[in-house]
Amino acid sequence: MSEYILFEWIVPIGFALLSAGLVTLILEILEWSSRKEDERLGRLKNEKQQPKT
Repeated sequence: MSEYILFEWIVPIGFALLSAGLVTLILEILEWSSRKEDERLGRLKNEKQQPKT
């Protein structure tokens, strides 16, 4: 009975939690890199708008 509980409930729930954590981590990394790219493009745009002296 205890092996049944382990393999039928605990292991799948553990894998589901790990998968959800991995997906969340990937989404956070993508969001962070997108923010960095936006900041870089904003700096380039500001540099082009300012006249050279």
